[in-house]
Formats: sequence, C-alpha cells, structure tokens
Amino acid sequence: MSGCVIVILNYNDFSTCQRLLEKIKDYAIFDKIVIVDNCSTDDSVALLKKYKNQKVDLIVSPNNGGYASGNNFGIRYSIEKYNPKIIFVA
Repeated sequence: MSGCVIVILNYNDFSTCQRLLEKIKDYAIFDKIVIVDNCSTDDSVALLKKYKNQKVDLIVSPNNGGYASGNNFGIRYSIEKYNPKIIFVA
C-alpha cells in the first residue's frame, strides 16, 4: 500500500506536463507519480519516457476517451498497482 499517488493526464502537451513534473518530482508527499498519456498524436510519449523511474510511472491509454476517461484509466492503474490511501488528479 502506498500513501499518496498523483495522476497527471497528458494529451499533446509535453511542455506543461514537464513543468509540473519538474516542480513536484521531489515532493515527499507523493509516493508515486503516474503520468497518463491520453493517446497523444505528438511525440509526448517519447519525451516523457525519460522521467520514468522508481517514483514515476508512464502509462498510455489505449484510446482517447476524453478527460474523465484518461483520469479514470490512471486512477484504476494506481489502485491496482499501489492501492494508495489518497489519489490526486492533475
């Protein structure tokens, strides 16, 4: 069980996602950071791969079903893999 996970949804906006990651990657409050790429059509996935580590997971949704769908994909993944007490969505 993990204490706190943050799910970050990305769609064709690597630079915004990167800025957020740079700000929060060392926050002790987050045990895990789950980046969900919502089926981007640009090079976001390739660029985000460099952030994968023990604390940061990168997952890619199988399709873009919109904002809620992408967040739910990341939340389900977080619950199944880490069973956190708290999940933040960004």
